[in-house]
Amino acid sequence: MKTLFKHKSLLIFITTVIMCCFSIMGGCLDYAGNDDTFRNLISAGAFGDIFNFYMPYSNILYGVPAYLLNMILPQINWYYWIMVGLSVISISASCSICLEKCDLFLAEAITVFINIILARDYYIAVQYTKSASLWIISGFIIIFHSICKENLHWIWGALLFVYGTSERFKCMLMALPFFAVFITVFYLANYKQQNLPKFKVIIKPVIALVLGIIILLVSEHSFRALHPEWKAYWEYDKASVNLRDYMGLDYQHNPSAYDLIDTDENDIALYSNWLFGDIDFYDISWLKNVYSIEQPFNNRKIRLSSDIIKLTFISLFDIHTRNPFESLGPVFLTWIFIIFLLFRKKYTDKLFGLGILGCTLMMYWYFACINRFMWRVEIGVFLSAVFLSGFYLSMTQQDIIRVPSKKKQILFLCVAVILFGAYSVGMTYQWRYVKDKHIVEHEADISGRLETFVENPENFYILTDFYVTNNPASLTYAKWNNLFSNSCYAGNWVLPSPTALHSAHEHGFDNPMTALISQKPVFLHCDSEDKRNMIITHLKKISKHDIEATEFTDNIWKLEVK
Repeated sequence: MKTLFKHKSLLIFITTVIMCCFSIMGGCLDYAGNDDTFRNLISAGAFGDIFNFYMPYSNILYGVPAYLLNMILPQINWYYWIMVGLSVISISASCSICLEKCDLFLAEAITVFINIILARDYYIAVQYTKSASLWIISGFIIIFHSICKENLHWIWGALLFVYGTSERFKCMLMALPFFAVFITVFYLANYKQQNLPKFKVIIKPVIALVLGIIILLVSEHSFRALHPEWKAYWEYDKASVNLRDYMGLDYQHNPSAYDLIDTDENDIALYSNWLFGDIDFYDISWLKNVYSIEQPFNNRKIRLSSDIIKLTFISLFDIHTRNPFESLGPVFLTWIFIIFLLFRKKYTDKLFGLGILGCTLMMYWYFACINRFMWRVEIGVFLSAVFLSGFYLSMTQQDIIRVPSKKKQILFLCVAVILFGAYSVGMTYQWRYVKDKHIVEHEADISGRLETFVENPENFYILTDFYVTNNPASLTYAKWNNLFSNSCYAGNWVLPSPTALHSAHEHGFDNPMTALISQKPVFLHCDSEDKRNMIITHLKKISKHDIEATEFTDNIWKLEVK
């Protein structure tokens, strides 16, 4: 038993790996949002090899490991497996540190439980914002623990922290208040005992983090300076995000103002459906003009009012109505930790509980101000609360850490075995009888359609549906490289990025939407009559001619000016 206890961290890691394998085997894999699908397509070189190392919304350095690994083993989806792999490392490292003083069997039971409640968000329905929050929090825990132990493990924590920051910089900013609460209360709990880390031990990790973040900022700034087309895209996307994410566009808000910029209800409907491929019409000046029109109707501002306070608390307690039950574990644990800490006798425990509660309320107040509640962001709040609370108790408490009796050890072992057994059996059942049905009921992916397009290189195709696959692990470089060589999307957030427009530029098109009425063999793939009619109406308006639509096979249309 002593030998097992010495290798507790290894057992926790192995347990986490096995739980991850069962989750992937039985879970209905999918990206939790459209963003990762298209980032993955870029990484896989689906739009061509130019800039396929640059993942929009992440730092320029984030995509480099996947880019290099794709050159070595293109049959593996490195974008996906890097996220899953680092999440496994983060969860196992955080559990090992937070459960360092616990009995082996209790630690195993808690590890299995933590893996179960995080499985959906970090093994099954992964998403880059969720992953970034986890890596940053785990990196901080590793660094702080290493400082207290005066070893060099902080190097790994710093790498994880910086890489998570490179994936999503805003996740690091969101976690800072929680880190500040932890450091402050830890200091108050230990300064009288003179049990604080030495300055010379602290300074190295701090310098490493600062240098890492500076490198990220400089590399991103340098890339945009060297590639003005990317700088132009980011300015465009920032203006577009202000409209599509934070404002409700409505022609009736100010019809005369919209008429002055030659915009009608169909143009707004087209934009609201993310079909803004007419980059000459939906240019940055149009975005700014619409923003100024809608600004008087925008109530998504940082403010403090009774309505915002009400929305803050309502949104904090109705999370279960907006998210699946499998994701709610961190929410319940957060409230359990807060209540537990507030009822502790030590004032520092109460202070930490109040600090975590205050940070959580502050984050939800911000979400309420912008009226934007997204689980991929919200989970970062609860992960910060849960893991830092567990870490705080591990680092500052002695009275709750007791050596259990043999009966309790057997009880903990039974709990671990029951939880593990139930989950593994459930995932095995999913794999055998449910998962295949899910794939059959939905289109596996669109690679077959794109391969058909590639077989007709003289043609060019404009796509309007943004569905790609229900198996993200299949988005490999070997399978998807250059599959969009003669096709392009009519919208989505990837436009008008240089990557998404690369194939269009190669075929002599600057504007995907107007290319549909050019004299060249350009076809529209659209399975929605409403979208097709919106596109035709828009093209009629800008061309000032009638448009004739001729249907070919499999939702392929040719549009011609009469």
